Amino acid sequence: MNQIDPSQRAAAPPYEVLARIYDHWVRDFDHGRIIDHLRRSTGIDPRGRRMLDICCGTGSLAIALADAGAEVWGIDRSPAMLARARAKAGARSGPMPRFAQADAAGSDWPAGPFDAAFCTYDSVNYLSPAELARFCANLRAVLAPGGAVVFDVNSIHKLRTVFGDSVYGEVHDDYAYVWRNRLNGAAGHIDFEIDLFMREADSGLYRRHSERHRQYLLAEDTIAAALMAAGFAPPLVSDDYGATGPTPETGRIGFLARVRP
Repeated sequence: MNQIDPSQRAAAPPYEVLARIYDHWVRDFDHGRIIDHLRRSTGIDPRGRRMLDICCGTGSLAIALADAGAEVWGIDRSPAMLARARAKAGARSGPMPRFAQADAAGSDWPAGPFDAAFCTYDSVNYLSPAELARFCANLRAVLAPGGAVVFDVNSIHKLRTVFGDSVYGEVHDDYAYVWRNRLNGAAGHIDFEIDLFMREADSGLYRRHSERHRQYLLAEDTIAAALMAAGFAPPLVSDDYGATGPTPETGRIGFLARVRP
């Protein structure tokens, strides 16, 4: 029987389909500890501040910041994720973040100044080294004097040895997925080929969807250099927003950088 190469299968834009299950997928991610990390490391409290959530996804962090008293903008390039964010924020009685479609490395961000900016859940890994430089320049342009940025990346260790060239999947009540990883260490990136099987509400049958994602292997020194070249002080680097620095086995590396005086 002939088989179709997964790389040749038509794929939806990243997060077009994943938006439907994203909140379930990242249900254990603690956004409160990211806000606490900002408070602990800089003394910046959200109340009364302007804050920007870049690659905001379905809006969980933006909503948490708004509930903590901040005036919040959330931006994302995925219309499907933004639609989920607006619906989720509007379903509650708290203050409403504003959401807009914009690319992390683009030039269409909301106007500053912002007191703090965030880019969580390894969204920075989607930026090539050239895009990383533009991202850092964008941050410097919209942050107020003394402002800070907080973000995280999947470590090179995690992308090489945990993801690597592997295949895995899960089955849930309303969806299942198969995730294939193709590491290209020489080119400095890894491709995720994700097949999603989503149960349709009307028929109860499962429909197959595919998405392809690319993440870049970004070294700590590369990220620090891009931040400092854009006008930031040397960043505080942590093990997953904790109080200690990363180890060789760290999977998620947190960065916090302030605008250089």
